[in-house]
This record gives sequence, structure tokens and C-alpha cells, in this order.
Amino acid sequence: MMLNNEGRLEIEKETAKRAEKLRTETERQKQKSDAQRMDIVRRAEQDRLGSEFSGNMKTMTKSKLIDIAFALKVPHKDATVDTLRIRLNAHFDANPALKKEPRYIGLFECTQKSKDPPQEDTTRLPPPPAFQSHPLAMPGTSSLLL
Repeated sequence: MMLNNEGRLEIEKETAKRAEKLRTETERQKQKSDAQRMDIVRRAEQDRLGSEFSGNMKTMTKSKLIDIAFALKVPHKDATVDTLRIRLNAHFDANPALKKEPRYIGLFECTQKSKDPPQEDTTRLPPPPAFQSHPLAMPGTSSLLL
């Protein structure tokens, strides 16, 4: 069967399109694999150093939650963020002593940004005015004249 030029061009376009899609998918898979490898290395290093975790688990990213699950040996493969939170909270509830360990205490302490807010220096404030000006009063007059 003979193809005309239009038919051949269409086949070549489709072939090029499939090749580009395959190349893009292969690159995406490579990036995903590299990121997973880096995550494994990072988690192993955190485990080796005994890195401390801190922050509110309700607002943590999935990656950070997986870091904690990895350290606790809690199953995390294919878990959603909500599932990870439930599993981690259940693990901490079942092992309350972990909440007091230095590595995990930062997940449960309620800290304020500033424990001792700066005190206001009242020595440099000007003395209060003797009269308050009324908003409708003419400039330079006091509210006593109204």
C-alpha cells in the first residue's frame, strides 16, 4: 500500500509526538527516582544523627511527616498526609514516653515566638496633653470652648 505525502507527514508527526512524550515521561521518572534516593539518604542521616523534630504536625508537609514516620518505623508507603498524621498520632498515643524524648518533644511543646515580649519604655513618652482637641474644633482651640 502506497502512502501519499500527507499520510507520511502525519505518521512522522505522530511518531515524533510519541517519542517526545516517552522522553518527557522518562525524564520525569528519573527526577522522581533521584528525589526518592535523596530522601532516603537524608532520612538515614537524620536517623544517624538523631535529628530533633519540631513543629505542628497538622501543618507539616508530607515529606516531613514521612521523615518522622521513618524515624519511628511507622509504615508510610503510599500513605496520604491525613493517614500519616493519624498513624503518627496513634503511635505517639500508644508510646507516650516518646513525647518527652528530646528528639520528638518539639512536636508537642507549645512555644510562643517570644516568651518575654519587649517591655515598653515609658520614660521617653511625652506627657499626656492637658486638653483633648475636639475633631470639629478650630485648630489651636481646645474642646473646653465648645
